[in-house]
Amino acid sequence: MRVQAFLARPEQLRLILRDEPPGVPLTGVDPLNLSSLAEIVTSGKVPSSRLAETLRTPVLTAGPSGPFIYAVPDEITDALGNSDAGERARWIQDWTAGTGPVRGKALAAVAELAAGRDPSQHLYVWVGDES
Repeated sequence: MRVQAFLARPEQLRLILRDEPPGVPLTGVDPLNLSSLAEIVTSGKVPSSRLAETLRTPVLTAGPSGPFIYAVPDEITDALGNSDAGERARWIQDWTAGTGPVRGKALAAVAELAAGRDPSQHLYVWVGDES
């Protein structure tokens, strides 16, 4: 499975689904373990159950076998984009229990991506087969 986080405007999603996904590869991450991260980065404001439900319903798909695009709730994108390195280090420790340097790098990269977004963009996750 390949997972990528990216920024886009909703009207760009159909084109993105047809091509290589842009953004940041989330190596060592699958959509289900992103739900626990959501609860950590929002201090519980977005429960893991809410993100788990969101990640069961793609906003766009190429068909039953994918790829799929999921929307990340704005509360999560805002928390990531407004975080500093110290806060991200604590999240990484909480999320990986110190065992996931690859996941930590992915989280830092997504936070940088979220910090650079413009107001018309949203954070999405693309999930598909390895290519």
